[in-house]
Amino acid sequence: MIIIGADENGWGPIAGPLVVTAAVGDVNAITCRDSKKYPRSRIHDVAKKTKEDCITSVSLTASATRLGSCQRRYEDIRRGLFFRAIYECRRRIAPRYPDTVIDGNDSFGIRYAQGLPHADNRISIVGAASCIGKSTQLKWMLRAHRLFPEYGFDQHAGYATKLHCASLVTHGMIPGIHRVSRCMNWARRRGINLRFNGDPSYDYSADL
Repeated sequence: MIIIGADENGWGPIAGPLVVTAAVGDVNAITCRDSKKYPRSRIHDVAKKTKEDCITSVSLTASATRLGSCQRRYEDIRRGLFFRAIYECRRRIAPRYPDTVIDGNDSFGIRYAQGLPHADNRISIVGAASCIGKSTQLKWMLRAHRLFPEYGFDQHAGYATKLHCASLVTHGMIPGIHRVSRCMNWARRRGINLRFNGDPSYDYSADL
């Protein structure tokens, strides 16, 4: 049975892009689970094999800069990424129009799509989208690590770990790499004044 599965990676971090992936494949031919079930050392190999098994897949990203400064903008961008990724998959496999399953509770108003909690661990093609997207996110963070090794992006992938937060306090936020609004909210709750590391008007993700 061929369906489209869609998932997101990078919703929670304070640095790096949000990645939304849609993948098309036969759920009986793909053996893949939620990316969180695999050690990070295996994700890229799993994603590569999974892409070969899929009919097609689309990964779209929203940069830290684009994500903006308020939760509503996050939601709007998230919805737009799901819409575009899913409809690009549908365009590629037309005239077939398979059912679509999105991990989570929300179908984002997309026709013939349903949201299903924990779908990334219940339906193989949604797990495939999860793994492909996670590989995309981790590769981006590795490029950021090569440019700014003092932040340890290779270890925490942009999440607000103790190591990452300590580096924020010591070195400051990197424009275009860090999600400024989330970093500022974290610092404000702790009475910490954060500074920028570099020119605030420059997008350092352009150097990756």
